[in-house]
Amino acid sequence: MLSDTAIDFILFVMPILPFLYLALQIGAILKMRGWLRTAASLCGLLMLGIVLFVVWASGIMGSNIAPIYIVFALPVLTSILIFLWLIHVFRPRPADTRYL
Repeated sequence: MLSDTAIDFILFVMPILPFLYLALQIGAILKMRGWLRTAASLCGLLMLGIVLFVVWASGIMGSNIAPIYIVFALPVLTSILIFLWLIHVFRPRPADTRYL
């Protein structure tokens, strides 16, 4: 069972999570290069596919439970983007481009 502090933290983070994901996604596409940008773009494409599915399932098919896919995918994809950002920030860079 989760403690009251953990539940309070989760309830605090959940409304912020979509905005954090969006900021991390846009920043990753603009700042990262190489395979990190490709991995971040795959996260964005996956979320786009989930959003399009939810719009289709909710709007056309009339499902009221389809947005749960976004609720499940958002923390996972945000965690992946945070991990990619950590790699981007802490990876060693060549000496001639370090301070540009």
